[in-house]
Amino acid sequence: LTPAATIHQDACRARLKAAGSVPCTFHRSFDRTYDNRRALEDIIALGFTRVLSSGRADTALAGVENLTKLINLAEDRIIVIPCGRVRALNVGEIVRLTKCQEVHGSFAEPIPTTNDIGRQGYIIRSRTSREAVALCRSILS
Repeated sequence: LTPAATIHQDACRARLKAAGSVPCTFHRSFDRTYDNRRALEDIIALGFTRVLSSGRADTALAGVENLTKLINLAEDRIIVIPCGRVRALNVGEIVRLTKCQEVHGSFAEPIPTTNDIGRQGYIIRSRTSREAVALCRSILS
């Protein structure tokens, strides 16, 4: 983003060019733009295929009203992906309320350790939980 909280178009063009034909997703920093409608139009015009958003809220569930508006505004021009604490326990509600096509979540679980060596001062390591992903898939199918 620019210091004025708009899409930094030159930087985006450079990154899209470097990506070549690989589809690109715009970061959740989208939520920090001054005018998200204008920003959505800018990233569509630049050629992004997806954008991550929590609907300008701390979580996707808290931002469902704005997410729904963005998804409707985007139509079929770009995929708006709800993100921000998307979990198996709330994914069904998020999808039902927003009618989104995709969601983004880590569905993580802590990695069990036998000791604290190497962890002092660091966040507990995590990995994707197969069970959480399976639960999410069952809810969405």
